[in-house]
Amino acid sequence: MVSGVYEIVNQINGKRYIGSGKNTRTRISAHLYKLRRGVHPNAHMQASYNKHGNIFCGRVILRCQPENLLMYEQLAIDGFAVCNPSIGYNKRRIAESNTGMCEISRKVISIKVGKLWENPEYRARMSAAHIGHNFNDGMAAARRANVGRKRPPMSDEQRAKISAALTGRKLSASRIEQMRMSATGRKPNDETRAKLRIARAKQAPPMLGKIFSEDHKRKISESNKTTWARKNNAAHY
Repeated sequence: MVSGVYEIVNQINGKRYIGSGKNTRTRISAHLYKLRRGVHPNAHMQASYNKHGNIFCGRVILRCQPENLLMYEQLAIDGFAVCNPSIGYNKRRIAESNTGMCEISRKVISIKVGKLWENPEYRARMSAAHIGHNFNDGMAAARRANVGRKRPPMSDEQRAKISAALTGRKLSASRIEQMRMSATGRKPNDETRAKLRIARAKQAPPMLGKIFSEDHKRKISESNKTTWARKNNAAHY
């Protein structure tokens, strides 16, 4: 993982985009992937890609510690003048964290949408537009198709994988307490009780047909003798 400043260059006209990240390889790959999918947020870069095809390449131009990323990114933005549309693709003149920008954007959008819904005229217009429209037709059809359908039994391989993943796994104290609080005061209804009785009746006794070794029998015998001796001694006092 390389932390530093990177550039994505248009190999036809030499225009570049400057960015930075803790993992430059991932950031460059994400830019190129979005361009191929046609969903890159930088409309200028996306238009160039749509016109000329796969013409962009990315490379790291400076390695630095994560705490210095914005400083060196700003120096590169200023040095290459990439905010000039004839030279580069950067839209922001000041290097800022994308994480912070995303959080600010979400807050701004939330405030704007909230103000829109305070307008009775807007609410009425949106309500009229949604009448008779089902947003989940596909999902509803899928649910109807699966009603009454049982999941096929798992193969031995699947069971072995699940068993291996859960072996030795322990629940945290907070999770155990959460489960206890969730179950406190909850009682099964009559239908659930009937199902449980039927399920238990079908189960064979856990010790039925089990064959113990001689060593196992000896240990059980010694344990039982110790237990009865302890009970007898307690009864005399």
